[in-house]
Amino acid sequence: MDNLQSDIPVNDTHEKTEISAPLRSRREFLYAATSTSGAAILSAEFRPEAARASTDKVAELVLPPATKAVTPFEVHVPEAALDDLKRRLANTRWPNKEPVLSPTRSDLGASTRSTPIPSKIGTRLPLMTIAARASHLTCFDKAKEITSSSSLSTYVAEFRQDDVRFPSVSGNERRDIAEVRFAGVSGRFDWDAEAMSQTGRIGSQAIRAWATGVVVGETLGSSTVQPRITLQVDAASGDKSAADNQLNTFNPLFPSGYYFTNAGYTTYANLVHLKLGVTMTALANLKLTTGVGVEWRETVADAIYALPDVPVPDTAGHGSHYVGTYGQFRADYNLTPHIALALEYVHFSVGATVVSVGGHDTDYFSAEVRYGW
Repeated sequence: MDNLQSDIPVNDTHEKTEISAPLRSRREFLYAATSTSGAAILSAEFRPEAARASTDKVAELVLPPATKAVTPFEVHVPEAALDDLKRRLANTRWPNKEPVLSPTRSDLGASTRSTPIPSKIGTRLPLMTIAARASHLTCFDKAKEITSSSSLSTYVAEFRQDDVRFPSVSGNERRDIAEVRFAGVSGRFDWDAEAMSQTGRIGSQAIRAWATGVVVGETLGSSTVQPRITLQVDAASGDKSAADNQLNTFNPLFPSGYYFTNAGYTTYANLVHLKLGVTMTALANLKLTTGVGVEWRETVADAIYALPDVPVPDTAGHGSHYVGTYGQFRADYNLTPHIALALEYVHFSVGATVVSVGGHDTDYFSAEVRYGW
């Protein structure tokens, strides 16, 4: 088989490195070329122009030497742009951390309403966790950026769960879900609003439920403290009547108590919630949050619901709309880029309806150490 020769031009400012070896076949030529291809790719001046056959010459590859030289450069960013970026990051509502569920917890069973143990289950879980709760969620979502600082997203899903019990009906639950969300920032103000509808069937009854929520915030000044005042309003439908062959109770699917407080005394079902909060950055890595919230039932005909979606016994059709008032204080500290600490205290003062079924005021305290990578 013919010998091969390759002529490769190089920049005259670089010292040439020659690799010469007798190559008796195209296979040997390709093997030699492969062994030097890494250096060839790294060179911007490696441009093969010819490969011709010759009967009296050996192949010769001429490559420029590899270099580790780095060209220094500078980027100038206006201070105002950096301040705006810091403010946006501080106002971002990050998704909940994925929980670690214990296989011994009774809320992993088929009926999530059969246990009074509240669950700290995140809003959107991996499919493996969904299967562990003996339910199924199929979803599709689409987001669109309206402006550089706002976005509109839609979300449709199908939720299925068997052997479910509500105060007025039980059976296999099938819900078709549609949600729209609008979030953004404008100057000192930020907002996050969403609404969801649920239709479907449970047992022999139709499902017609809804929920909505909005958080509006204002960051005062551009100081290092960055105080931010927030107003949060939420509402979720409850069952209007036990005798109308229709279930109106909203299913929060996989609720997280963190949305209100980490204590998680109530959930996003048959609820009207109003909360005023203040957040500030005391130190570079320390964020303090305090707030006061008030909760009512959307309808007295339905029960008061605790996490994850457990009806409080003997509250459906009894008592008043008022559920209770709570105060919250929380401190978050980033110890390192991978370790975060948090302390939270919540005092919940219950209303007369909860007292009438054996409930009482309660205090909640938690200390967290989180590690991420």
